[in-house]
Amino acid sequence: MNRVTPFDESDDPFVGLRKVVYEFGYHKFTKILNASMSLAFCCLMLISLHYLIENFNKDLVIRYSPAFIVSTYMMTSMFISMVLEKRAHYLVSEQKRLFWSINSAGPSARLLILKKASQINRFIYLIYAISAAWGIVMLPVFGSHKEWVMVEYVFDRYFGSSSNILYHITYSCAPFFIYTSVRHCASLFYIILQLYLQMFLINQHILEICDDKTVLEKLTFEQRVRHENETFKKLCFCIDHHVVITRLTKELVEMVRSVMAFFLLLGVLSCISALYFMSYVYADASNILKVRLCFAVMFNVLVVATFSHAGQILIDESGRNFDTLAKCSWYNWNKRNKTVLHIFMTNCLKPFAITFAGIVLDYKMAIAMFRTACSYALVFYNFQKAARS
Repeated sequence: MNRVTPFDESDDPFVGLRKVVYEFGYHKFTKILNASMSLAFCCLMLISLHYLIENFNKDLVIRYSPAFIVSTYMMTSMFISMVLEKRAHYLVSEQKRLFWSINSAGPSARLLILKKASQINRFIYLIYAISAAWGIVMLPVFGSHKEWVMVEYVFDRYFGSSSNILYHITYSCAPFFIYTSVRHCASLFYIILQLYLQMFLINQHILEICDDKTVLEKLTFEQRVRHENETFKKLCFCIDHHVVITRLTKELVEMVRSVMAFFLLLGVLSCISALYFMSYVYADASNILKVRLCFAVMFNVLVVATFSHAGQILIDESGRNFDTLAKCSWYNWNKRNKTVLHIFMTNCLKPFAITFAGIVLDYKMAIAMFRTACSYALVFYNFQKAARS
């Protein structure tokens, strides 16, 4: 029991996510392309802002500011993924060095993990499909973007005859732009899922202790001492791994806190502006714009839902540690084992959670975020409707 199978990449149930996010996302060519595109799109956004100020009017701001805010959110995410690359790689390297394999708690626990992972992977594949479809319909071959993005006007104004070439180059990069804008969130999502699996494995090892129905009174003195020593080793081994997971979770929380304010602010503003824009132009929009907006909304809803689900299952599984420990037949143990159990239960009183300024990454955050976005979008729409009448 004091030795388990170390983490094996071949048994990683989320290997597809790891390859997409880390092996491809942080490849040398991808990083060069990401840096080049970030710089180019940053310059483009500054030129677009200059155009908006130069030709400022209410209708122009209402129509094109939502896309500008969403682009700002995506650009911020691209820069953050580059800034936090080393810290993300550190957490993944610690995972390879310290985490247990999914085989560590036996074949039944492995089957449970694979079943849970398959459910999460279905959502991940759905996000892949929708993001790929969104990136494809954003290509200029399917229609102009003049209805919601002013890039074409900017290119026509400042680049003249070269505007058409620049426009096609810009939107041909849309699939990669969408991928890199969510890469940082996806890397955090992968680490949270791995922490969740480790908490599940700890719970399975604790259950082995709880399921031990050995009647100590029927054992000889030597057998009882041996049994109590074995229980002590199992508890200490679980505590040791729990301490490791606690440390890595704290490091993850610190990394998330450093950028969570930007994501929350820009994320809520993006949701509000996108919903308001849909209510403002949807009735008069072309079919291709309606399709693009639908894919954009579905993509963002799935990302928020999946991310909040990861935070929620981490809270639930870590909170289950205390309940599982309470089921142990501690009343038959010696004083040393009772003391170790008390220490372990004290460490498990507070579930692991990704928090920032009182905001917890869970289902409630996702619901509150969507409710706030819908409320403000409806208020702005009513103001606009009243101004028109």
